[in-house]
This record gives sequence, C-alpha cells and structure tokens, in this order.
Amino acid sequence: MVSTRKEQSFLPTPVGHFPPFIVAMQDAGFYPHPVNEVLVLQTHISYVVLAGDYAYKLKKAVNLGILDYGSLEKRHHCCREELRLNGRFAPQIYLDIQAIVATSSGFRLASEDTAGAIEYCIRMRRFDQQCLFSRMLERGELSQTLVERLAIKLVRFHADAVVQKTSLRRLRGVIESTLSLASPYLSQLEGEAAFGEINRFCTGFLSEQTEVLAKRRREDHIRECHGDLHLNNIVLFDGAPVIFDGIEFNEDLRCTDVMAEIAFPVMDLEARGRPDLANILLNTYLEESGDWEGVAVLPLYLVYRATVRGWVHAKLADEPGLSDCEREDALSRARQYFRLAGRYTRPTDLQAWTMHGLSGAGKSTVARAVCRAHGAIHLRSDAVRKHLAGVALHIHQTVPENAGIYAPSMTRTTYTRLLELAEVCLRAGFSVVLDARYPLHRQRSQVMVLGRRLGVPVTILACLCPWPLLKRRLAARIGDISDAGPTLLEQQVQELEPPLGDELGATQFIDTTEAPEQLPTKTSHSLL
Repeated sequence: MVSTRKEQSFLPTPVGHFPPFIVAMQDAGFYPHPVNEVLVLQTHISYVVLAGDYAYKLKKAVNLGILDYGSLEKRHHCCREELRLNGRFAPQIYLDIQAIVATSSGFRLASEDTAGAIEYCIRMRRFDQQCLFSRMLERGELSQTLVERLAIKLVRFHADAVVQKTSLRRLRGVIESTLSLASPYLSQLEGEAAFGEINRFCTGFLSEQTEVLAKRRREDHIRECHGDLHLNNIVLFDGAPVIFDGIEFNEDLRCTDVMAEIAFPVMDLEARGRPDLANILLNTYLEESGDWEGVAVLPLYLVYRATVRGWVHAKLADEPGLSDCEREDALSRARQYFRLAGRYTRPTDLQAWTMHGLSGAGKSTVARAVCRAHGAIHLRSDAVRKHLAGVALHIHQTVPENAGIYAPSMTRTTYTRLLELAEVCLRAGFSVVLDARYPLHRQRSQVMVLGRRLGVPVTILACLCPWPLLKRRLAARIGDISDAGPTLLEQQVQELEPPLGDELGATQFIDTTEAPEQLPTKTSHSLL
C-alpha cells in the first residue's frame, strides 16, 4: 500500500471523526474501478484512502508553520506540487490529481478541472509496504546490490535536478529551526549536555566553514532535491528502488546540498544497525558522482538529519491514542537518533590506508572490505582518473600504453588529486583508503607525509597474487570501471618498487590468491 510521512506510523481516529467526504470514500461503490475493501490511514497532515489498486492522498486543512494547508486553494496547489516534484523520480506511482465534488446524493470523484470541487486528492498506485527499504532491512533482505542501485539512481536524479542558489542564511535558518524544535525533546531524553554538544557543533560548523559552504553553492551543488529521504520513503517497486513522498510544502527543506540528501539514508542505515550498507551507499554515490569534495560538509548534514529523525519520533510519542508500547517504541527510536547525532559531533580515531600491487591483485576488493569495516571513504584511482578526464566510468576502452588518459602526465595528476581528496576527507573526520597501484616509493611517501602532517597513521596494504592468476583475472574482468588488461602486467612489473626501509614497518602483506568474491567481507586483525 502507499505510504506517507511520519515514519508510516498512522494515527488512530475515533469513529465519527472523519470529514464527510472521507466517510463517503470508505464505500467501495464510490470508485469507478473494482474495490473489495477500503482502508483509511492518516498522519497529522494527510489522509490516505486505500481502495483497490489505487491510493488517494488528501491533505488536511492544517497550518503548522512549516506547512500551510489552510485553504482549498493552498491544498490544491500543494497537490500539484507533490505531483510535479514526485513525478521526477516516481512517475509510476504518482498518477494524477482528482477532484471531489458534492452531489445531491453525496460525493463523487471527478477530473481535476471539474467546477465546484470541495477537495482535491492525488491518485497513486498502491504498493506493498513490505517492500519499503525499512521493512526489507528489518528482514535482512536489503542487499548490497539494491543499495548500489539506489546510489546510482540518486546520482542521476541530482544531476538533472534544478540548480538553486539557496543562501547560507536560509541554510542556517533551517538548521537552527530544527534545533529549536528538537531541543525540548533532546534535553528531556538525552540531557542538556547532549543538546549543547549538538548545538555547539552545528553553530560552530556554520560559522567556521562558511567558505566551504559558499563554494558548494557556487559550484551548483544546491539542487531541488527530495528533502525527506529516509528508508521509509524508498520502496522496491517493479524490481527497482524508487524514492517517493518528497517534500512539496516547504522549498527550504527540499532545496539543499545534494550531500545533505545522501546524508539522510546514510544516517538512517547507520541508525538501524547497518553501517556497512551505509558505507556502500556513500562510497557508490561519491564514486559515481565524483563529488568527493562534498565529504567536507557531510558531518554537518549527518548531525542535522539524525536530529530531524530524533525530533520526529519524539514528537510522535506525544500524539494521543498511542498505546504504551507504541509510545515507548517512538521514544526509544528518538533516543537512538539523538545519540547518533551526538556521536557524529565527536572526532574518531582516523586512519589512512594506501593500496599497493599489480592490476588484478584484488586491491579494490580489499579496499572495499577495509572501508566497510572502518567507515572509510574509498578513493579509487580508476574513478578519479575518469572523472578528471570527463570519461564515463562504465565505458570500457582499450588501454593505450602511456597515452590518452593513461599518459604519464595524467597519471601524475591522478595521484595528486588522490592526495588532495584524502586530505579533504581526513580533515572532515573520515578515514580513507587510497586505492591505486602506488608502485613508486615517492608516491607512497607523499601519503606518509600527509599522514604525519595531519597526525593520522598510514598503513600500506600490499596485495600479493601469483602471476598466472593475475593474467587470468584480468582476461576475465567484466563489469568493472578499470580498463587494465593482462598486456599491461609486464610494464607494471618493470616500474614496481616494493616497500623497503622505513616503509616495511607500515606495510601489511595480504595474500589474495583466493578469488576476489571469496575474500572476507570484513577486515580483521588476522587479515590485515
């Protein structure tokens, strides 16, 4: 069935408290299509009437400050906006707007332009709530593949979304408003110290990182986004991830940095106990978009999104009609999100890893495992190189030796860029894995120097694999963004400078003889 906001926790309504037109919509004969049973759900701002293959969403006549549905004209406008905005990413769910008109015998559905409408509704296609990503996660059915597909879909959506020039003042207003709304609940559930910690972090970030935030605006990273992208607003529909229920009622909440958007599902996955999937989602998004510099603002948006969800659940616990169990569940979830927001404000022990080895040695497989285990940002040279060159990641091309995007000058530029991005991520509080061959002492030395300058330990992960197996792997490689083939191995061996001297103390050698898909999915002290 279609879902609505408010964590899909629908509020009870005493019999007789529905508006007359909602009462009429509970009759199966009201509809021009087959209906066996009608179910009415509601949140504090909407009714959703489930009838047959469709759902009809109506807005309540309320004015809550951040949204105003107070007049029929405003509700009609917001229906149109919801259809327009959600049609960008869920046209298969959002169908059209219909009017409800009064007749001598009661009420009926009519086309949107029918005169005398007393209300408007959005007609939507129903879906199974068990296919919500939140429900799939609870059942252990949310796979790495689905998370990667979601990330790629978000990259494409953000690339096409309308650029906005939202000011820093408006961004500050949104965050300060959220903190103001959340503060009574946060202070009650987690204490004044917890609220102070979150408030100081957000205030400090907005004050100290004004140039970074301004640069994001100048470089067109502020877009007309979804605005409320937690796991309950993502569904598996016709075999594909589909996002829905984007915010239509408040432009400030949806016109935001794309990094604020991806922060929402990343945070939600972590809050729900799957930091590994959160890391896959984030790294896939960064690699596909090339927006690694956005990591600089990610801490602010992770704190903000966790605080938003904490407030939503805490406010839900105040609603009348909840059972003691439902209220305690809402409070428990609120505490969980608030604690996560607090954790995001505190620095963690940072680390940096640099890969080393020939093509086909399993470097990227090991790098992904390290990233999942440590929440690190994956900086892969194949992706960085192609973004620098303006080449689509997944278009495979024959690799010319020392020419084109693999010319020595481009290789030097790629390694320089890797180093720059590593510093951005480390300064933002994220560990990094630099995934490239790093064949030369001087290349690895630059990473070691960066680590010493930032006070971050650096480990060299040297992947070892028998020569015949390397050739077989490269010959069979498909579906990977790397263009390396077996003909390059001879050249790579000639330039290889294995770790020596002081490097050996920072090097861990890994036997990757096993097939890449059989390597451990989590790192351990026995592996690294």
